[in-house]
Amino acid sequence: MFDIASKFRRFSSSKNDKDVLPTIPRRHSPTSNYHNPYGYSAHLPLTPPSTPPGEYPSLASDSTTDTAEDERTHHHQSGHIYDAHAIQQDADRLAAYSTLRLYETQPPYDYKQPAKSVDTSESYNTTQLSDSTSAPLGPRLRILCLHGYGGTASTLSTQLSSLLSLLAPYAELVFMDAPSIPHGDYGWWHARSRVQYGGDVVYEGWDRTRQGLIDTFASEGPFDGILGFSQGAIVAGVLCGMNAGPNGKTSAETPFKFNFAIMIGGFIARDTSLSQFFERRELYTIPSLHVYGERDGVVSPDSSHALAEMFKHPTLITHGGGHIIPSHAKVNQQWKSFIEAQYHKKVHSSQTKRQRFSPRLSNSPPRSEFRIPLPDHVPDDHPHTRFGRDPHSHSYSRSRSHTSMSPGALNPLENVAHHSPVRHAHSLAGADDTLSLSTRKAIEVKLWPQAGRSQMKVFFPVASTETSTAAMIVFRGGAYSTAMGSGAGAAQWAATKGFVGIEVEYGTAETHRFWPDNYADGARAVRLVRSRAKQWGIDPEKVIVMGFSAGGHLAATLATQPELYKDKNDDLVKKYSSRPDAVILAYGVLSFVQDYRPGASAGSISNFFGPAGVSEEKRKALSPDLHVTAETSPAFVWTVRGDEDVPPSQSERFAQALRRAEVPVEFKMYDQGSHGVGLALGSSMDVAEWTDRMLAWLEKRWQTGQKD
Repeated sequence: MFDIASKFRRFSSSKNDKDVLPTIPRRHSPTSNYHNPYGYSAHLPLTPPSTPPGEYPSLASDSTTDTAEDERTHHHQSGHIYDAHAIQQDADRLAAYSTLRLYETQPPYDYKQPAKSVDTSESYNTTQLSDSTSAPLGPRLRILCLHGYGGTASTLSTQLSSLLSLLAPYAELVFMDAPSIPHGDYGWWHARSRVQYGGDVVYEGWDRTRQGLIDTFASEGPFDGILGFSQGAIVAGVLCGMNAGPNGKTSAETPFKFNFAIMIGGFIARDTSLSQFFERRELYTIPSLHVYGERDGVVSPDSSHALAEMFKHPTLITHGGGHIIPSHAKVNQQWKSFIEAQYHKKVHSSQTKRQRFSPRLSNSPPRSEFRIPLPDHVPDDHPHTRFGRDPHSHSYSRSRSHTSMSPGALNPLENVAHHSPVRHAHSLAGADDTLSLSTRKAIEVKLWPQAGRSQMKVFFPVASTETSTAAMIVFRGGAYSTAMGSGAGAAQWAATKGFVGIEVEYGTAETHRFWPDNYADGARAVRLVRSRAKQWGIDPEKVIVMGFSAGGHLAATLATQPELYKDKNDDLVKKYSSRPDAVILAYGVLSFVQDYRPGASAGSISNFFGPAGVSEEKRKALSPDLHVTAETSPAFVWTVRGDEDVPPSQSERFAQALRRAEVPVEFKMYDQGSHGVGLALGSSMDVAEWTDRMLAWLEKRWQTGQKD
């Protein structure tokens, strides 16, 4: 058996480390074909047992109807596939916001050889992230991180990647894969309905998960704290009731030992055999951090709040988004404050022990306890916080009654949690040796005259020419939860290739701008660029829109339906067209009705429409693949065969629709790479050639005078 327990991914800030591609696991999901309720032949991954085939779980509500397992979803145990290029999406993303370098502990797996399926019944994979810089005062914290349902150690490390450099001086993060259970998607368990088990919710697979966690604590511990997102946050809450605590001894009932817990988008476990742990209130006195979104449509804010109330000294971070891991600057500082507090406690504890056993080692007085500040963006009467502020403490007082979900309703996160999008820094400057940003100084331009609305950043090519150049507008990915997802650095890169590169911060759930405002932002960006064509040296008939993932959906919607909605505040509507002259679609979300898949697809749909909800009619109206005509913009479309978030068939079907409409199109399906790979500059994978292929396609179109 191929032992994956010893496989690690580490991150080091040392410039002496040789850059190589480490081996990490990638999830291989079995699939099933069946008819969906929209009348299309769909190729879907096998749904979790609590979700009836053909339904779309967890899109705009925080609960689903109890259902028995559907026999059509019976399938084999999933495993891992190792290959040498699986790290690339993380490498490209991490390059955007830190100087962290990659190295490996074992030679990379040769992707040219047949993939190895790993039996995880006896081994548990952990992925470890750190850097070589020691914390200034002592050993860093070690935190075990637990992903959400359907995720992996790799996906969670990507979701948290914007925090890595910020927390590196204080903490080392270790990411564990859930022990694979025979139900298709990775999960710490699968919930069964009340009907099937005589009125109780049962988490099938918990015993296996429990043993896997015990083994991981034994082999990879000790751990100072645990962190869980989504279903992983439910696990973290349960583990707190099985925690021996900082001064206790482990036992059969309390096999774990850690000092703090972080829960993101979680709620109280509803399996009665696990919820009983929350009655051990004496075990819920450790410091806890609770992060949740006010617009979370998967786990209600009240449910996450109820989990926080189980703890004696909870610290809350609320944000305006949905079921995501937020990482904008203000939230990041609050993360840092909490982690710093735990770090200083550890340092103080170690100093006290040294003084007790070796007094001569230190004559300095013990450090005072580091108090955790309140999140300063949460007012006392915040409707979603509901913790009263204690004027004599930096903690939250517990001043509201217990809140729970309605009886009989299975929360989708007991089974299903969308992959949250990765939040990226705004610049790639200095992050990639292959990307020379020798452009003129970038400028920021308001997208709308009104204050507080979206903006765009413009990057100019170095060499000015007498002739006008093409503009490349970039819509980055992010599942419509953030506009700063995959595609980092694309606008800057475009400027190095002679384009005027423009990165647009279009409306998302993070900025509370849903349909039709998000569409209006995209349309406004195209019009505004054309209106500034003379000033910026742009040919107004060469305005290209490049979209990654959800940004690809916005680009494709403008290409197929440029006049779908006209904002009354857009003073450029009557003067300029919002139709792109060409679109570049990178692993785009190109359908809201076909080939549904939990992850970026599901998250994009719910975040796109927002509180207004989702209907079949709306989905069809905003599915670009259903609206291709002869007037659709020419397109360069590419994706990767192994995309686990947005089905590659969406890109293929969109390209076929363009061909049927006799619209110029080039389509490429790459065998290597994964969702979120972005520019893939300097990669050894075949996907690295997409930028050159795209530039050649554009050059050929305009040199030969091809008409749209």
